[in-house]
Amino acid sequence: MSYFLKAAAGVRKGSAKPKHEIVGSVSVKHIYEIAKVKSEDPGFEGQTMFAVCRCIAATARSMGIGVTNEQSEISENSEETSNQATTSD
Repeated sequence: MSYFLKAAAGVRKGSAKPKHEIVGSVSVKHIYEIAKVKSEDPGFEGQTMFAVCRCIAATARSMGIGVTNEQSEISENSEETSNQATTSD
């Protein structure tokens, strides 16, 4: 699981201080895509997709990889762009 998380976050290794230092981030969409692959593993047999996603998100946080919601990032970026456009007038 850590291999997929590191690849999705674009980092070589997790944080030495996971609760204090964030080395990268993955979106909820990345978590779901990893969960689709991992749900076929014998260790996750009988688990719901939601439970697998929660496990992967917890692993990401324990590695110092933040989990973000893509929609909020998109809306924040569009707000910044609109603020920059109004201040440049």
